[in-house]
Amino acid sequence: MTDRTDHSRIPGSPLQLDEAIRRLTGEARDATDGRAAMALTPGLGGGSATQTLVCIAQGASLGSSSWNGPASLLVLRGTAMIGGDDTPLSAGTWLWLEGPAADIRAKVDVAGLLTVFDPS
Repeated sequence: MTDRTDHSRIPGSPLQLDEAIRRLTGEARDATDGRAAMALTPGLGGGSATQTLVCIAQGASLGSSSWNGPASLLVLRGTAMIGGDDTPLSAGTWLWLEGPAADIRAKVDVAGLLTVFDPS
C-alpha cells in the first residue's frame, strides 16, 4: 500500500473497526494527500493476498499505482467513486478493481477494506 501504512498491528488480534476508522479518518483529514491506512494482513506467511483498512478524506483519492496487482474494495463507510465513473458507491458495496482506471475517489470521507491479490 502506501509508505504510511501501519504494519505494526499483530495479525489475528481483535480490531475494533469503528475505533480504527475514526482514528484513520482523522489522520487522513490531516494528511496532505488526504489518506491513511492500516495493514490488517500484510502478506505474512507467503499469503497470496493482503488486506488494508484505507481511509480517504473527502475530495482526495487513492491511485491504482498505490497497490500492485488486481484488488477488490469493500466500502465500509462514506461514498466512493472509481476512476472516471461518477456512480457513487456507498457503504456495503463491493467492487473488483483492475487497471489504471481503478483510482478510488472520496465523494465524502471514505473507509474501505482494500484486498490486493499477488499477481504471481
